This record gives sequence, C-alpha cells and structure tokens, in this order.
Amino acid sequence: MMLLLGSMNAEERLAMFLLNLSQRFAARGYSPSELFFVIGADGTGQLQLTSGTFDGGARWSPDGSQLVFDRHTNPGIQVFVMNADGSNQHALTTSGANFGAAWSPDGQQFEHTVIRNNQNQISRMNADGSDVRLITTTGTNAFPAWKPAP
Repeated sequence: MMLLLGSMNAEERLAMFLLNLSQRFAARGYSPSELFFVIGADGTGQLQLTSGTFDGGARWSPDGSQLVFDRHTNPGIQVFVMNADGSNQHALTTSGANFGAAWSPDGQQFEHTVIRNNQNQISRMNADGSDVRLITTTGTNAFPAWKPAP
C-alpha cells in the first residue's frame, strides 16, 4: 500500500483516502456517501441523522429543535426539515429546484433559493411549508440570510 501511495500525486492520494474513509463508514453501518451527523462538543454522542445519499446544507432552527436541509430527489433538489434527533424528516418543497433555506430569527419562516425560468429567486414560506411566495422576481438572487434579532 505504501508503495502505491508513493507513486500517486496529491489528488490521487486524497481520492484514495476518501474512498477508504467511505468504505470504513460503510463497514460500521453508516451511509458510505452521506456523512450527516450531530456530535457533542466533547466528541461523544455521535448520531447519524440522515441516510440519504445527497443531503446537505443543514441549518439549525433558532431554538435548536429542528434542522432545515437540502435533499437531492428525483427530480430536483428540495428543502426538507427534521427534528434535531433526525426524526420526522419531510419535504417542505416538492417540485423544481429549491435549496439554501435560512430560518427567520423567530423560527416561524424560511427564505430559500428557488430556480424559476432559469433564474435564481428568493422565496419565503412558513416553517410548516405553507404560504409559499416569491420575494424577488427579477435579476439573480440566491442564498438568503436573515439579520439576527437584537
């Protein structure tokens, strides 16, 4: 193995490491392609929250009880929400491309990027997925952020 690694460039060694890491996670019963975990600040209490192969971009709710995240589905990418322990995962959006959700400071709404007519726009919805409406309609807009409450 060392001889093989010695003949590889840096990118090839990184790819070999990641492949090996993926295999080690799979051998321990974790998803080999999705590494979506929570873990205590002291390194204990590791918990895998999702088992999808294309989940990412998680953001905690202001009260820490939920996470909003992006999940690649067929077709498209959608905004999902789940409880902090990984339970109750469900889609807030179901069509098109929706991603990059950000919680409002009070945790009652999200804003997220939505692709409409080949342009990125910002949409707002209630935290339960209801009352979806476009906030922007012209130009290219993406990855909203809320100003924290004082």
